[in-house]
Parts: sequence; structure tokens; C-alpha cells
Amino acid sequence: MASAAKQARYDNEESCTGFIFETTEVKLSKINTKYFNFVFQIGAEEYLDCVAFSPSHHANIMQCQEQESPTTLINIRKITNQYTNKFNLQITHKTLVQYTSKVNFIRKSPTTLQPTTIQQVKHLSDRQKIGKITATITTIHPTTTGNTYRGPTAQQTLEIADTTDKITCTIWDTQTDTLHQDTTYTFTNLTHRTFPCSSLTTTASSTITPHDEALIIPPSILALSLALDPAPSTSTCTVTGEITGAQITNKRKCALCTHLQNPDTFNVNTKINTCTKCHMAQKTLKFTNVTSGILAIDSPTHVHPIRLTITTAILNTYLNTNHLDHLTTTTAITEHFLDLDPVTIEHTPSLLITSISSPQAAKTPPAPPSSPPSSPAMEDTDDELCQASLDFKKDV
Repeated sequence: MASAAKQARYDNEESCTGFIFETTEVKLSKINTKYFNFVFQIGAEEYLDCVAFSPSHHANIMQCQEQESPTTLINIRKITNQYTNKFNLQITHKTLVQYTSKVNFIRKSPTTLQPTTIQQVKHLSDRQKIGKITATITTIHPTTTGNTYRGPTAQQTLEIADTTDKITCTIWDTQTDTLHQDTTYTFTNLTHRTFPCSSLTTTASSTITPHDEALIIPPSILALSLALDPAPSTSTCTVTGEITGAQITNKRKCALCTHLQNPDTFNVNTKINTCTKCHMAQKTLKFTNVTSGILAIDSPTHVHPIRLTITTAILNTYLNTNHLDHLTTTTAITEHFLDLDPVTIEHTPSLLITSISSPQAAKTPPAPPSSPPSSPAMEDTDDELCQASLDFKKDV
């Protein structure tokens, strides 16, 4: 039975009528739960954030949004937001999505869809949504990592500016190490934070895409000094032991919008793939390989195995330094790490690997020359693997 505190967060299941905006694609959380988000207009100037844990509703919700039709959601759950004291909507498999023709207000896009300047952002309340902002990255700070109850998380702080002001913006996980300084981007679906100072952070539905025209930032704005969180320690720790566990993942990144593709739907064996975010069809070989992972180290200096994060840049450096360019699949890389004993790893206090060394890796012989292909099909496959290896080395 739910606790009294938890019960207080939920109102009775009921229905709401309005218009649908900003429906995201179906996403997978870090605990492997499928969900998607949208914004629901329930009044002339009133909007609610909605989360749906029933992917089967996605097609109906998208259709209602595209047709701009009034929609009634039946059997929804209202959840009080502990930060804003407003309530959000939760959609479950019990929810019914129905068209309706009677509403007493006009359909109007939420203000979060309108472009916002940084100066306007700084006057907003805490956790206010920012639909769109165009700014130039003036400074990129190093990526740091930490462990949460959902696993390792990477974050990176950017300093961005437009013609009105300057602010910090925190990006997370797959967005880190993908952007360039002195480049103008359009950021969508951000959240404003006011503690300890005004700043922005990306969310699960955020996108960051290159802007067609570079902003001309006034020198007075560029000269502004921003208050940042205390800088992470630059000192490193050293651990020596055996790699007892490895989780190496590989995804393809769109060359146009930098969105990471779903490996379950991305087909490496076809000539053309379509990005799930910008919906642009592109040659498969134009998608960049992004390979990273987690290594578990069993060391006499630690009671339990220590879990360390290895980024794409560090992994590329390790493979190139030890002439392991022939390891182009996650299985081959995983097997290589599990065969190493001993291994010495330097890492930051936030458990981010900075270097890996092993006498065994240095003695690993290069891969033997591949035999001539026996068929045209084999030749195509070898060409793709070769190009994938080149992309892999160029990444980050």
C-alpha cells in the first residue's frame, strides 16, 4: 500500500480536454521504461506537462497534435509538482484518447515554443521551461562524471551568449563532447534554474542543432564573468587490478543534428538510414560512430570492484596507442578488456578514466591481413567495416 506522503501527491483519476503540443518520440529511460512527453493546453493561457508511460498511445497523441483537434483524455492521473506546486498529467494504459468538438478557448501555442533571449530567461522563475533559444558557445568546460542511483552520468558546462546577455548551460550524457566553441546553436526544451545562480540545463527532450547564421556577440557581453560551480579537482587517482566487467556501447550519431540513433532501429547493412530526430535520409557511412562504456576494476586497494567510465576520446586514444585499430566492434573491445591482467588506470575523483595502460596490451600483435572476399556481399561488408573503423578513429 502506498504511503500517505505518496498518496498525497496524486489526485483522483479524471479527464481533461484541450489541445496537444510538443509531443516527443518514444524514449527509453535509464531503468528501461518506455515513455514520451507532451504539453497539454487546458485553458486560454494554461498548460500542463504530460508524461505517458503507454507507448501504444503515441500514434493517437501525434495524430491529435498534427490535426490540431480538441482532445479529451479520460482516466488520467494528476501529479503535484513538488517544486512549482502545480500539477502535471500522467498517462497510463488505462487512459482513453478521444476527439471532441467543444472547448471554450482558442488553440494557442505555449509560450515555451517562442524564441527567448538570455536576458528574458534571467527574469523567469525556477524550473521554468524554455522552448527555444539561439546562442553562441563562448566557453566549453571539461566533462565530468558521477554516479547516481540510475548509474554513471556525464555532464558538461557551457557558457553561451546572445546579443542580450550571457549564461551557463549544463548538458548531459550523450550531448557532452559533441559541440564546438565559437559556434552558434539553437537549443530547445531547456529548463531554467535559479540556484545558486541563473543557469540553464538540458532535459531528456532537449535538442541542440547548428544555427544557419552566426550571432555577432557584443564585446561587452563576451567580457562578462559567470559564476560557476566549484571546478572539479584536476588530480587523478591510480588503480591497478583486473577488469572483471565491461559494458561497451556503440551508437551512430547524425551528422546533421548530432542526435544519437536507436541501435535497435538503425540498420548498418543498408546504404541509407533516416535520422529519428531530424528525419533526414543520409548515407549510412555519414553517421559517426560513438563508442563509450563502463569498466569494473577489481583491485586489492578496494573492498569492492570500482566502476569507471571510459569516454569515446579516451577509448580512441587507447586503441590507437596500442595498435588495436582492428577492434571495430563492441564485442571485440569488450573481450580485449576482459583478457587484460593486470591493468593500470588513472581516473578523476568523479570516476572518469583519463588513461589506461597494460603490458599485455602493448604486446598485442596487430591484426593479420584479411583474406580476399569470396563474394560481392562479403566485399560490401568489409568496405563498411573499414569505413566504420575510420569514422571511429575520427570521432571526438
